[in-house]
Amino acid sequence: MRPLVAACAACLSAVCVQPLDTLYLQRQLQTRSERAPLRHPMAGCVAAGGAAFMRTGIYVTLYEYWRARLSGALRVPLAALVGTMASSLPGTYLTVRKKRSQAERNALLVTATVCPLTRRQWTQLYLWTSANRYPKTAFRYLLYELLLSLVDQPRLGGFVAGLVSSVLVNLLFEPLEAVRSYRSLGVRVERSNLYNGVGIGMLSTTLSNTLAHGIVEAVCPRR
Repeated sequence: MRPLVAACAACLSAVCVQPLDTLYLQRQLQTRSERAPLRHPMAGCVAAGGAAFMRTGIYVTLYEYWRARLSGALRVPLAALVGTMASSLPGTYLTVRKKRSQAERNALLVTATVCPLTRRQWTQLYLWTSANRYPKTAFRYLLYELLLSLVDQPRLGGFVAGLVSSVLVNLLFEPLEAVRSYRSLGVRVERSNLYNGVGIGMLSTTLSNTLAHGIVEAVCPRR
């Protein structure tokens, strides 16, 4: 039950923050002089919701399973590793679809259409996404589990733990999201633009994670 609730909560939160996510992608790809009002801020929302649903459902299922069966200080990092590697398979494909829809429908690139990725590029993107997500996810869940254990009320604890862990983790890892955007679109990584719009990205990710964790702990707290 908990994985299903988590998947639905992640899907809902991803759709809710989609306009912010599209605005963040615009900041990553365009200079101030190139930017125009977004015509389709919800572009890619179906792929975003699908990616969040599948990625979170797979991740939470495996994370909760291995977390309950492992012991010691490494149980959370190891459970996060298994969940991240498995959930990144569908998550990578749908995230690419989302970002390409955002870029094409809002004319965020110079070219009219985005070039297709080769099989090698898909493999590299999956491995890079997994390597990017794992330390970010493992660190966030270590903080989340710690903070959740310190709050007596699960409903309040879910929101507080989700908010604090997301803010701290995003401060460290959010610039890497720009690299994933460039790779998803098959364009050259502009290292000088890695911090463009990072505040919007942090706000989007923090709101999404806080809402999703809060819903999970309110509807289906861990027993």
